[in-house]
Amino acid sequence: MDVGLEIFNDAGIEQISSNGVNFALVHKEVINSMSAWTAISGPRAAGLTYSFAVAATSPVVAVATSATGQSGAVFAFVTSTGTNQWSVQLYGGASETSVSSPGVVTLNATVVVYVFDVAPAPTSGPGLAVYNASGVCVFNAAYPGMRVVQMLDDNNNMHGYGTSLTPPSGKTYAVSQRASWGQLIIGSVNATTGDRIANMYRFGVSGGYAGATVQFGYGYPCFINGAFSLPHGASGAVGNIYATSGCNDGGSPRTYFSDGIVIDVTNL
Repeated sequence: MDVGLEIFNDAGIEQISSNGVNFALVHKEVINSMSAWTAISGPRAAGLTYSFAVAATSPVVAVATSATGQSGAVFAFVTSTGTNQWSVQLYGGASETSVSSPGVVTLNATVVVYVFDVAPAPTSGPGLAVYNASGVCVFNAAYPGMRVVQMLDDNNNMHGYGTSLTPPSGKTYAVSQRASWGQLIIGSVNATTGDRIANMYRFGVSGGYAGATVQFGYGYPCFINGAFSLPHGASGAVGNIYATSGCNDGGSPRTYFSDGIVIDVTNL
């Protein structure tokens, strides 16, 4: 074993290591007004989006919302925009396009986003910092560390983690989705050419903030794209599911699933 620093808690769980990654909070984004969101639209569909930029090496994004279910559902995309530069794009809950009615916005909640990464090296002041053998700072006590609570499944409970979790009184939980899935639903059909445009949905997470129970996965769609052109000659009527994609068990028929890490973000 390489020489280094390792700190364990009373349960024997490693808390800090000079040989690994010690994630810490580097950015917090609070969206407490629905007017801060931008409306997006597609054929027979509507949704909301919000984005912000963050400087990080390998960000882990966790989301907490003040409502459980569709009114609190949010899905997060994280995209690299340059060296140590990232865009976090959020999409709010929306009902799916159907044969009888168009999809509409359902999100109505405070949303808080927590970005975790390797903490920057200190530049001055008192405190504890840990460096690895290469001289890279891997822990800085000035930045709050990530406190993992448990894993959580969607309502399929694919891994047996459980399907919901209510924060204890005074606690706030956020979820970083590890696995997710979604659907392409036909939103329009050109009667002359037969061409079809689809609405894309991904299933998001809800709850964790202000005592709201954490749940996610199937049943919490978030509208993210309303201009997905299907291959010429594709079949199906408006409201039909054209394709399902994302994480699945590989069986026949396939079972699609979402899961994620629940993080205690109380007072962060």
